Amino acid sequence: DFNKALSNCDIIATPTAPAFPQKLGDLLSDPITMYLQDIYTVAVNLAGLPALSMPLEKVGDFHAGLQFIGKPFQEAEILQAAYCLEAR
Repeated sequence: DFNKALSNCDIIATPTAPAFPQKLGDLLSDPITMYLQDIYTVAVNLAGLPALSMPLEKVGDFHAGLQFIGKPFQEAEILQAAYCLEAR
């Protein structure tokens, strides 16, 4: 699926997590939600693709995260995309 998506573009941009970060200890009573906080980063690791996660503007007390996913061995492209976003 990643190969198919990346055949139409150079980089995929996704959220890093399905929800904003929680304060330390807030999810201890909800282990499923705590487990799912990194669900968007797992597939990239299993696929062996380069990815970079970076914070965006602050929303409330926390920063939202953005993840760039690139083609195999194209780390320079995702670093350039992150640099361009950060330099704006």
